[in-house]
Amino acid sequence: MPPEPPSAEDSRAAFEDHVREQAKAALRQKMRALRASVPADKRRERSESLCARVLELVEVQRAQTVLTFQPIKGEPVLDTLHEALRARGVTLALTRIDPATDTLEVAQFEQDRPLVLGPFGLHEPGPDARAVALEDIDVVLVPGLVMDLRGHRVGYGRGYFDRLLPRLPTAFRCGLCYDFQLVGEAPSLPHDVPLHAVVTDAQLVRPDPSP
Repeated sequence: MPPEPPSAEDSRAAFEDHVREQAKAALRQKMRALRASVPADKRRERSESLCARVLELVEVQRAQTVLTFQPIKGEPVLDTLHEALRARGVTLALTRIDPATDTLEVAQFEQDRPLVLGPFGLHEPGPDARAVALEDIDVVLVPGLVMDLRGHRVGYGRGYFDRLLPRLPTAFRCGLCYDFQLVGEAPSLPHDVPLHAVVTDAQLVRPDPSP
């Protein structure tokens, strides 16, 4: 028997998802251009303010293991944050791409161990860096091109973090971006995992957890 055609409800849902994906693509393009237009010295100033706000978070102050990121394409520079967390004795971790599964895994980000250049121009721990158990991660710092007041984010479209976040059910999810990247509402899909907080160089947003 031939497969049954999709229901009207399924067709409508698929169309709405397609529209959201198109909206995300347009927003990505706009925000890339806007972020690239900010001079490097201004991004550095904004980064310092952002790092200071992150360090004030009670969840970060209590954390023993923090999953962070290395900046690409004009993202906030987190060197000051990393230095302060290491001084507190916090274990830092970075993601690395497992080429066998094309998914993210997590390994220690040690100050005296050089990073290697991975796919997409990302600097990541080498294959000899010690793996970090996902259940040990207390805070995950999440990059993105756009974030909104509801805790939703728009990434680069490859979906690596979208697939990683559901595997970190006990971690505090904190998005980091410049204040001009924060919008009232960004397009989102049903499977998106919202952030618990968004920190910019100018403010802290804690979305209302209620539906």
